Amino acid sequence: MLNKYVNNCGSFYCDVSDIESVLQMLPRPANEREYYLLGRLLESDSADPIDGFDFLGCDLSDKTMTSSVLNCGPWRGSLAPFVSRLNSVGLLSVSDARRVQEILPVEWGADQPHAAVQIWALYGRAS
Repeated sequence: MLNKYVNNCGSFYCDVSDIESVLQMLPRPANEREYYLLGRLLESDSADPIDGFDFLGCDLSDKTMTSSVLNCGPWRGSLAPFVSRLNSVGLLSVSDARRVQEILPVEWGADQPHAAVQIWALYGRAS
């Protein structure tokens, strides 16, 4: 998903093989603070590299694509130690994301919608 506040941006879903052609449809980053953000569902024990992109870290989201890291209140209890381990861009390591995915239903309650999450590997690219 791309920043909805940038003109001509939004969510574009594609296969890894189509990334370059999708990027051609988007406006180019105008300065060093702008970048392309790519999210890929994490399905293995590591974040597979994607040519031309830097791995930024992992986020967790429920079926509404709401981030459990950023949008679901402060992490307390057994989740609290993970807050201090967020990286410089506020994301989790792969191993921490896997552990938090297991803890959320216990800490928040299995019936809570934000506790059932998928792990997304996020990647960035300047241009």
